Order: sequence, then structure tokens, then C-alpha cells
Amino acid sequence: MDEKQEVPETTPMSSEGEIRRKIKVEVKECEASGVAPSSPVCLKRELGVVEAIAIIMGSVIGSGIFVAPAGVVSITGSVGLSLVVWAVCGVCTTMGAMCFAELGTMFPDSGGLYSYLHKSFGPLPAFLSAWVWLTVRNSGGTAIVALTFSSYLVQSITGTCYNVPRLPVMVIAILLLTLQSWMNCLRVRWVGQVQKLFVVSKLVALTVIVIVGVVHLARGHTSHYHHAFSGSNWAPAAIATACFHSFFTYNGWEQICNVVEELKNNNRYYICIRDTPVAILSSMSLLTLIYVLTNVAYLAILTPQEMVASDAVALLTHTP
Repeated sequence: MDEKQEVPETTPMSSEGEIRRKIKVEVKECEASGVAPSSPVCLKRELGVVEAIAIIMGSVIGSGIFVAPAGVVSITGSVGLSLVVWAVCGVCTTMGAMCFAELGTMFPDSGGLYSYLHKSFGPLPAFLSAWVWLTVRNSGGTAIVALTFSSYLVQSITGTCYNVPRLPVMVIAILLLTLQSWMNCLRVRWVGQVQKLFVVSKLVALTVIVIVGVVHLARGHTSHYHHAFSGSNWAPAAIATACFHSFFTYNGWEQICNVVEELKNNNRYYICIRDTPVAILSSMSLLTLIYVLTNVAYLAILTPQEMVASDAVALLTHTP
């Protein structure tokens, strides 16, 4: 009499192995097609090189270039040393950004600094870094940008750069942060498009400032650059503090590594090796040039005392 053959039950180990095999297959499909499958094992690649450059420039260009120049010139004590600080900080930031791009080629995963620390030192340092980034660094920097934008908006409406009412500034800043959070939760492609729009608007504003300064200098108003290094404060502590103010304006270039998996390409490793360094080098070189020329325009039109006295340096930049 034949014995009844029993079908072996699926063990937890076999189920886990099957899940892992399925994930590997889906990862290969994701890398080949550039579109995430049904299982959330990778992200949709909807961002191109232009969006990558826009993300970097949009993250870097913020409130700093409209606020920090007054602090730099007040600490350095002269026009010439102030411009040297801006140029040196731009070069140093570009070099540091390229080192970060090298990390992106080694670990081509979204997450940026968290991913790098997790792979190098374990989960605890990565978690602490992400916690500090979320609760202190990123939230504080975002709040500064929102407050500066709303302050400039209110000052342009009221027509005064002094004694600005705080309540409308705070309300507008809160509305901006709410809108930004909503759009980031909605869809990354929309955020990329909005980011490009904001980058263009920021570049247009800075270009207008630079053009006004160049025209002012072309008309012979070069008195602020006579004896440019007169009164310079060469103390190491002062120069370091001025560099800190300048470095604040260059901050944000690392944001591209947070979305590296969302860049368009059929090969995720190729996109990291090619596009991430190109995007970082192009954007940071352009930003260094723009920041130096913007400060040249500021200092061509305004005296250091006028820059320090105002909370809205760009609104004071005009030709007589």
C-alpha cells in the first residue's frame, strides 16, 4: 500500500530566502529600467542633470548671500580682505564638495551623510547625525531662509529697511515652510520643477545686483576700492570668524547625494560617477564666481558701515 506523500511546509528560512531572491530580482529590474517596481526597494529616477545642478544651486543660494556680507566686512574691517575671504571660502568649499562626490561614487545610495556614516561606522553614529540634522541643523537653516525671504518681502512692500514689523514676517515664513513641506511630500518631480524656477529667480536677482554694481564702477565710482586693504583685521580669530560667515552661504551642496538614486540613468553607478561630480563642480564654480561678484557690487555701492547697519543689504544696493 502506497504511503501518502506529504508536502513539506514552508519554513521561515525558505520564506526569507525566497524574499531575498525576489528583492534581488526587483533590484536588477529597477536598475535596468530606471523605474521602481511594486516593492519599495528603490526610488523612481525622475531627476536629470539640470535638476541636479538646480538642486545644488537652489540649496546653496539662500539667505546667506543677502545677510552674511555685512558680517564678513564688519569682521575683516576692509573691502579687500572681505573679497579675499569670499574667494578662498568658495575654493575650499568646492574642494570639500568634490571629496563628498567621491563618497557618492563609492556608496551610490540615497541618504547622503547618513548612508556614508552607516556604512563606515555603524547605525549609532548615523542615527545621531540624522537626528542632529533634522532637529537642529536643517530645521534651523530652513527657518533662517524662510525668515530672510519674508523679511525682504515685507521690507520691499513697506519701503523701509529698518524697524520691520515682526508679525507679518513670522506668518509669511510659516506659510512658506508649510508649502515647502507639502510639495516635498507630494511628488519629487514637482519639487524639481519648482527648484529650477527658484534657482532662475535667485540667479536673476543676483545678476541684477552684479550688473548694477558693474555699471556703478564703470561710471567711475571706485572710491570704495581705494586703499582696499586699509584697516584690515589680520587676527587669526577674526579671519576664522569671517570665514565661518562665508562658509554658511556656501552650505547646501551635499543635498545632491540625498537624491542620488532619483537621478535618471539606466545604470545607477554610471550616473554617480559621471553626473554627481559634474553637477557639484559646475554649480560650485559658478556659485563662487557669483558670490564674489555680488560682494564686489555690494561694496562698490555701499560703504561697510551702511552694510552693517541694514538688515536688507540687497534692497540698499542702488545707483545714486
